[in-house]
Amino acid sequence: MWALTEVSLRGSLNGMKHSRKNAVAFLLCSLVVGCSKSSPNLPPLVPVTGTITWEGKPLVGAMVLYIPQPGAPGQGGTARTDADGKYTLTAMVRNEPGVAAGPYKVMISTPLMDEGYTPEPNAPPFTKVLIPEQYGHREKTILTADVSPGMEPKNFDLPHKQ
Repeated sequence: MWALTEVSLRGSLNGMKHSRKNAVAFLLCSLVVGCSKSSPNLPPLVPVTGTITWEGKPLVGAMVLYIPQPGAPGQGGTARTDADGKYTLTAMVRNEPGVAAGPYKVMISTPLMDEGYTPEPNAPPFTKVLIPEQYGHREKTILTADVSPGMEPKNFDLPHKQ
């Protein structure tokens, strides 16, 4: 009887191991399917590019944030400007190029580091500028963008005083 119980116990433990593996595999598949690009619940993304300048010169290493307003589904997008002040938005949650069509507030900020600091390897040094609240504050920014399919690059030339 002891041998029969031991075999049954081993079989139950092996079954539990397989059940656990199956549960993990099921969860992973659910995540992949639920978060895939083809999910019908996600709005299509519109590519958004542009250039940010500060008094006519490229603003290097600036963070660009598109904040969705009523009518714009999704979480918005972010980008960092390159050596020419150019940016390409990436959707926040999906980590894919673009944002959903609709109205956005735009916030532009720069790191509070010393001139010449590079945020990551091979990145250009950023431009040290203290961006005024009218461009760099989430609630107070006066910058806006209406994102629509086929739109031209969205450029912003930030004057020092306005």
